Amino acid sequence: MSLHEQRVMRAALLFQQSRFADAERTLRDHLSEDPNDVHALRLLGETLLAQDRPAEARIAAQNALGVSPADGDVHGLLARVELVDENEAKAEDHAQQSVKLDPNDADHWGTLAFVLLRRNEHARALDAADTGLRLHPENLRCLNMRTEALARLGRKEEADVTIGKSLELDPENPYTHSNTGWAVLRRGDHQKALEHFREALRRDPMNDHAKAGLVEALKARYWLYRMFLRYQFWVSNLKSNAQWMLIIGFYAGSRLLRVMSEKYPALAPLIWPLLIAYMLFALSTWVMSPLSNLLLRFNKYGRYALDRDETMASNFTGIALLLALVGGVGFLFTGSTGLLALGILGLVMMIPLASMLNSRKKGRPVLVGLAAVLALLGLAGVALAFRLNELMNPGFTAFLIGAFLYQFIANFVNTRS
Repeated sequence: MSLHEQRVMRAALLFQQSRFADAERTLRDHLSEDPNDVHALRLLGETLLAQDRPAEARIAAQNALGVSPADGDVHGLLARVELVDENEAKAEDHAQQSVKLDPNDADHWGTLAFVLLRRNEHARALDAADTGLRLHPENLRCLNMRTEALARLGRKEEADVTIGKSLELDPENPYTHSNTGWAVLRRGDHQKALEHFREALRRDPMNDHAKAGLVEALKARYWLYRMFLRYQFWVSNLKSNAQWMLIIGFYAGSRLLRVMSEKYPALAPLIWPLLIAYMLFALSTWVMSPLSNLLLRFNKYGRYALDRDETMASNFTGIALLLALVGGVGFLFTGSTGLLALGILGLVMMIPLASMLNSRKKGRPVLVGLAAVLALLGLAGVALAFRLNELMNPGFTAFLIGAFLYQFIANFVNTRS
């Protein structure tokens, strides 16, 4: 075995041991002498992707593709890079190309299933996973994708059989435990999900998939959040067009109810409770997650499970809630228009502050910028309300209009493919 081959094998071993920085150094040393080694370039891309450096991973993969354009493994890597960058259509193109180039490789079918699941193409994902399992019945990637597809399709019994086979084949695999945790969480068994997430993190403390699941399972201990989580899972299974139809349908329905209450005053006592329930529901879809994260911060274990964005969102939402309470209570005791405006500002700002960090990476700067503009408009409106004793002053009116438009902009950013 040549020295070059030994270097690549050593890098592969370091990668398997999750020593990604060491693997990267070894590969770069090797590539400085042999820049056209396709295997080394692809492994470098995998190493960079594991370190959350998708832009560099893309360069390594494209360099490999330039040397060997018919390499299915490189197309599979590029599919996962595109997913990280949220280019789901491009990711599917690369995944399809990988199975076209090497249709007998079960891993490629597993990658295609993974991409299709991210696109909410659950039936197609299941077909891809099953195709890979016909080639290699014990392929863990296909088994895990089959589990997730079945869970999303609501086929619990079949999902359980696949889970059992996956755990039997490799009971030590952290991703299998993490994937199993999400599958059982979808059916409402948060206690069993916690066990699998803890096991995944015990074996791989850096497993973000398991960390996110652990947070959701901990919050699911509360009945109200469990109901919210069921709704979230249901919505997440819809394609982006269907999500938009749902949003527009809710809005149109609320407008129709308001018109009916004005046209038929006798129905108002029945209609207004529905409208209030809808408004509370709409608000909860934005703020439930960060508010529950705020509660989780008081849990001695849960606070360590939150990532930086979740912690920041819970902080911002908590501040907005405090403003809403101070303003609302102050208004009840004093009747001050300025305090009423402050309370409304806090209540309304919970929506952008809760959601701006939960958006797609490409849309995040837009939503953060909009939230900052809204906060400035709202503060100006509150100052004018104290000064003029008028709630609907120009500043506060602009703030409320902006907050209304923000919801549609945020939904567009979060549902675009």
